[in-house]
Amino acid sequence: MADQRQCAGGCDCVGGGERVDLGAVAAAWNVRTALARGKAGPPLDLCYMGRLGPSSLVSLATLEQHAREPRLHDRLTYLRWERQTETADAQADWRLWTPRNARRLATVRGMFGTKAPRLRSAPDGRRCTG
Repeated sequence: MADQRQCAGGCDCVGGGERVDLGAVAAAWNVRTALARGKAGPPLDLCYMGRLGPSSLVSLATLEQHAREPRLHDRLTYLRWERQTETADAQADWRLWTPRNARRLATVRGMFGTKAPRLRSAPDGRRCTG
């Protein structure tokens, strides 16, 4: 097992001090599990995924590509776009720019581009279950 310890900022470090984004690990695991189990699995907590911030961006995009049900697809599109624009805004500030978020943003822009998606109106808000 790799040498694991706490790095500055509370992130786990592996080996030579490379930081592991546990939020991204959790988001990817949740999406893989949801895709593998489909409706037979537990509902995905989309609000939790959204709270993970940029860590969930690529996972939300992956799930959005696989969503067939229109309301779920709309919720995923909304969350992914929200995370994508927040990440892009942060990346535009030299004090907030990170290589990891630059890679995430490039990946998602490669999947969906930079044009704002067309979303359904949601006067009652969007639910957190997927």
